[in-house]
Amino acid sequence: LNTAFARLDWAATPRHRVTLRHTYSDWLNPNSLTDRDLAVRESFGTAFSRENQTLLSVKSSLGAGVDNDLRLAYTRRTLQNREDTRIPRGWVQVRSTVPDGSGGTRTTAAQTLQFGGMRTTPEWQTDAGLQLVDVARFERGNATYTVGTDNSLNDLAMYVSIETNGRFIFPSLAALEAGRPSEYYRLVPVNSPE
Repeated sequence: LNTAFARLDWAATPRHRVTLRHTYSDWLNPNSLTDRDLAVRESFGTAFSRENQTLLSVKSSLGAGVDNDLRLAYTRRTLQNREDTRIPRGWVQVRSTVPDGSGGTRTTAAQTLQFGGMRTTPEWQTDAGLQLVDVARFERGNATYTVGTDNSLNDLAMYVSIETNGRFIFPSLAALEAGRPSEYYRLVPVNSPE
């Protein structure tokens, strides 16, 4: 996690204070993405995020009991889910014979073990937002009145891939060893994100 913060305050006049603030952050979370409880290392993905936010605000005292707060903010965020390996993934049904505690054995229920690539990567999302907020406060006697507006304009772009590397399903370890899957899936994107 990396974060940087900068702030500049300026008293433009005795009644108007200007603040410019910028925040940058990014983080990388290796091997954090998996879609099954039982998965080997090559089935994981890595999450990465980067965010920039800039805020300009003007706080004004417009007279006895009248204040105004005007803010303009711009935010840009990118989130990427990256695969650790670019190979098809596989599922294999695994059953184990284990001691039952009374001198005998029992066969466990089938568990699905995932190996190979990651189902939900690559994936990315970018969003940019512009926000304008203006709030005025009026004090009259024992009452305070607040009026304002909050306006946002957002742009979102996203690429989601599911099973683009393919998936083999093996009903047993013997079928996996023989290289004979019972099913194969592959989804192909119609439009490229680039």
